[in-house]
Amino acid sequence: MALEKTGSAKTATGNVRTVRLNTYRERKFECQELEKENKQLSNSIVQLQDIICAKDEEMQILKMQVADQEIIKDKFEQLQGEVVKVGSKLETSFSEEIEQLETIEVVTERIVSAAPSTPPPPPSPEVFIDYDP
Repeated sequence: MALEKTGSAKTATGNVRTVRLNTYRERKFECQELEKENKQLSNSIVQLQDIICAKDEEMQILKMQVADQEIIKDKFEQLQGEVVKVGSKLETSFSEEIEQLETIEVVTERIVSAAPSTPPPPPSPEVFIDYDP
């Protein structure tokens, strides 16, 4: 297949060069597009890593808050137990005092009921003897 050389360079060698040049340009364009996409993906990866770091820090803070809440809850339960103990002691103490007051009231009522209904005579004036020389 012998093609003639003309001014238009339509020879077999010319066509191969054109095809190669076009292929090179296409590949170069594809490489540029892939580099752009790679850069965008790299930026996305960096952004995602930043988000992950921020979320990790947030998780650490939340874990510390949960630990603090557990400590507070345990302390509250301990204090609540102490309040119950003190409350039961106070109830016992109040019950004992009420029983004592009721006993005093009963004794007082007995004394009052056993006393004569007439008032006692007024006390007699006492005589002071002054022993001063």
